[in-house]
Amino acid sequence: AQGHLILLRNDHGLLTTLFLNVFSSLGWSRTVLDNNPADRYRYEVTVHTARGKDTGTTANVSILVAGEDGQSAVHMLKSTSRSCLYPGGVDSFLITTPECLGSLTYIRIWHDNTGKSPSWLLSQVVIRDIDTEEKFFFLCNQ
Repeated sequence: AQGHLILLRNDHGLLTTLFLNVFSSLGWSRTVLDNNPADRYRYEVTVHTARGKDTGTTANVSILVAGEDGQSAVHMLKSTSRSCLYPGGVDSFLITTPECLGSLTYIRIWHDNTGKSPSWLLSQVVIRDIDTEEKFFFLCNQ
């Protein structure tokens, strides 16, 4: 069974395509297995889990990012090196795409209801275009 599907638009109605990869030299701590090493465009995706009891998740969380010039494939926000998406946590992932997606318009983020504590309270997602430094904010509170 699928978890919650959340469709989000930013204030400008904009978003982009993403793949996950973490480079320790850049200071990010989350490695995602589904990055394409040939991709050249990079986005930092920061996921803010709400504070409080039972707000984190043990489920597999996936994201799709869409922009004016295209959308990403679905990518799993998961780390092989340490736990993430815990209560009050702020987790950053590096996602790569073949090229810039333009201004971001929306994201879809969901989980698969697996694990001992699959429920999740997502506060917000912030996506930063590494090349332009532009940030896109998606408020969730769901």
